Amino acid sequence: VVVVWLVVSQNEERMQRMQGKVEEMARAQGRMVDAKKRYEAEISELVAALGAAKQEQQLMGEALEKELKGRKETKARVDAGIGALQERMAEYARVEGGLRAEIDSLRVERDALLKNKTVLPA
Repeated sequence: VVVVWLVVSQNEERMQRMQGKVEEMARAQGRMVDAKKRYEAEISELVAALGAAKQEQQLMGEALEKELKGRKETKARVDAGIGALQERMAEYARVEGGLRAEIDSLRVERDALLKNKTVLPA
């Protein structure tokens, strides 16, 4: 009877140790499940943040493209304006050259008239 009791007692101790190990494993599994949920939530947040960052990057890229297009259009208008001004300046230079030649011609004519003291009829 004592031997049976000793064997039963040892088996009960083993069962209790095994029960303790099973309970510890269940707690560890619960902690792992909780950690997995936290990591999944963090991953979801990161994916959402990445999506928002990509959208913001796309919007910024579009805004920069629009700005660049506007600047190119402005540059084209400025260049066209400069070209038109250069053409007008060239035309003014031609007119000025013609006027100077005419003034010089009139001076020569005046000087000749003064030299000859010829009086022209009114």
